[in-house]
Amino acid sequence: MSNKVDKGSCWYDNITTPTEMVKGATGVLWPILEESDHFSVLNRMLRTASESSTSILDLGCGAADVSRVCGTLFYLGVDMPHIIENVARQVNPFGRYDEFDAHDSDYGFVSSYDIVLMNAFIDVMEFPREILGKVLENSAKHVILHRQLISEGSPTSITKSQSYSGWTYRSAINREDFEKILCNHGFEILDEYVVRDYSGIDDTVEKSFLLTKKAEMGG
Repeated sequence: MSNKVDKGSCWYDNITTPTEMVKGATGVLWPILEESDHFSVLNRMLRTASESSTSILDLGCGAADVSRVCGTLFYLGVDMPHIIENVARQVNPFGRYDEFDAHDSDYGFVSSYDIVLMNAFIDVMEFPREILGKVLENSAKHVILHRQLISEGSPTSITKSQSYSGWTYRSAINREDFEKILCNHGFEILDEYVVRDYSGIDDTVEKSFLLTKKAEMGG
């Protein structure tokens, strides 16, 4: 990526953040995935996409909790080395994993999977539109964008908020920007869900999308 990446966020901390992520995944900080308030939406999208799929790639997998709920799909979770070793392999030791950095890795391998899952992944990117574009450019069939702030009127914004041992970027993508990225890469929205509505505070809504490659684009 041509943009200079700020590596001061909590995701690059290989000591405290992994410990806190394990606590989060095992129910110490908040409910485990299957008991979370957003699981029903995720599960619904997974079931729909699974009807025509055999494999799933979990980008920025964290603890790889999705490996427990993806049924017979071939699962691969990818994340930075210290997160794979100290979080994913600790919480879900029987999953399949590989090393990946959203800013430095090549995205060509993404095309080998029927479903590409991003669970609160684009949400914490410093360059969300660029990363989303890279994923869609290389995706062949279905993409699940789970828990992403969408702003209905305000411009796309990237802010900082507290997370784990320090801070993370948080992105709110303008709806028009989002739809333009989908169009540019030949994707359309198959299903759309509201996870949390913040419109009483601002014009952002946390949403989840099941995206699919348009047939004329090779999907």
